[in-house]
Amino acid sequence: MLFSEAISVLAVFVALVALWWEVKQNTQQAKIQNFLAYTQRYQEIMANLPCDIDRDSFSLDSLDLQKNEYVLRWIRAYYDLCSEEYYLYRQRLIDKNVWLLWEMGMKDSFNRRGFVEGWEFVQSNQYYSKSFAEYVGKTKNG
Repeated sequence: MLFSEAISVLAVFVALVALWWEVKQNTQQAKIQNFLAYTQRYQEIMANLPCDIDRDSFSLDSLDLQKNEYVLRWIRAYYDLCSEEYYLYRQRLIDKNVWLLWEMGMKDSFNRRGFVEGWEFVQSNQYYSKSFAEYVGKTKNG
């Protein structure tokens, strides 16, 4: 009986290791897919914003009404994306290294004139959470 019990314990151990490995692989795959989805959204947003939005000379006021509204829709999409990424980080649903990469880009954008003007417009109706709004305010010029 002792031999059959040892075989049973070994079988349970092997099954648990296999289950752990499967969960680990699925978790890693989900993280990669999530990262790629956010990267794709970011690329789409940037492709729809004016090429010169990151220049100090860019101003929303210099655009005609139709172009201004178009750009503001994409700026809102950018801040929506940033808000979601911030939420994921605060809930510890993304890796710290991924957050640091995203945050570096946010800090750069949040200080660009076009994004500053866009933030003033999209935040005027207090659309975003207080926590995220404070984060943007703290990150700008900092």
